[in-house]
Amino acid sequence: MPWNPTAEQQQVIGHDATRHARLLAGPGTGKSATVIRMMLRISEETDAKGKLLTFTRAATNELRAKVYCMRLLDGVELWNRDR
Repeated sequence: MPWNPTAEQQQVIGHDATRHARLLAGPGTGKSATVIRMMLRISEETDAKGKLLTFTRAATNELRAKVYCMRLLDGVELWNRDR
């Protein structure tokens, strides 16, 4: 099933790569899908690299799996606050 981002998610995906970003939203709101697509767009348009921060190792592993599934491997570091 295709993913259709909301207007808010589209704003995040289109975020200026030269500025920092923080994404805060509740469970099940599409944070991972949104931020991964943002990073994909940035990596396709620029030579910029980015870091994604999570708060638990479990969340880091889950996000890592999603990133690998989308083949966004180069230029992304995944961190959790325990690192």
